Amino acid sequence: MKQKILFAIILLSTLSIKAQEKLPTEALPIAFVDVDSVLVYYNLVKDVNQRLATESRILQQAIDTKQAQHDSDIDNFTKRINSNDFASAERAQLEYERIQKQEKSIEDLKNAHQNKQVNQKAELFNRVNDSLLVNLKEYNKAADYQVIFTNKGMDNILLAKDQYNITDKIIRQMNSRYKKELPE
Repeated sequence: MKQKILFAIILLSTLSIKAQEKLPTEALPIAFVDVDSVLVYYNLVKDVNQRLATESRILQQAIDTKQAQHDSDIDNFTKRINSNDFASAERAQLEYERIQKQEKSIEDLKNAHQNKQVNQKAELFNRVNDSLLVNLKEYNKAADYQVIFTNKGMDNILLAKDQYNITDKIIRQMNSRYKKELPE
């Protein structure tokens, strides 16, 4: 029995070696693009992210200013209530309602800011995808790859030889075609 197992192992090893000898030594007609690198080095992404960060900072400052005023109004209202400084209960109620509206306005502004950021990032993602696809098609006219994979993190490729990575070539092509946008 041990002889048969040993013979099978030797036979399989021989077949494996023969199969490896028949493999082509040239590169396969496949490639991959590391999308994370595109998102870091593509000038469009850099420019849009810089503009979004500036817009976000300005809007956050406006929110912070309104929030500080609101906090001050609450403190003032609390002091006036505690010192019985309102002329009437109706006047106190009106001031309370004004503060409530002010708070809702700030929350609405925060929500609008968050929604705007989500929409702008989705728009950027779509622009990058469109640009990447156009550039890949153009690049592949000469490269003639049969398949070009993506490598976003570890989603679609777990291991690949560097010779199949065309990310830098694609980023250079995308950046050479990108025309810097004027600020809005």
